[in-house]
Amino acid sequence: MMEINSLIIELRKEINNKELFKFYLFGSARYSDRPNDIDILLVYKNNSLLKQAIVLRNRIKDIVFSIYNIHADVVLLSEYEVLNNSFITDEKCILLNV
Repeated sequence: MMEINSLIIELRKEINNKELFKFYLFGSARYSDRPNDIDILLVYKNNSLLKQAIVLRNRIKDIVFSIYNIHADVVLLSEYEVLNNSFITDEKCILLNV
């Protein structure tokens, strides 16, 4: 799996209230040391946080590019959406300890 400690450290700096967001890694970065991109699922607590999640998604893309020089695909889902579909299971997402 790709070394993601630098990403986790940078994400921690971006988040004021860690209970409002969860981050998951999925895709090829789960098992490859040299993925073509990094796929991240950003789960936000409720719809009132959507604008903040969009800003955070853009920031994650910048962070990933600055650290790894590759692009990030960031999927946004609310907690409600996560509870009502099987994305996390289907994609074998790994919760990042941010």
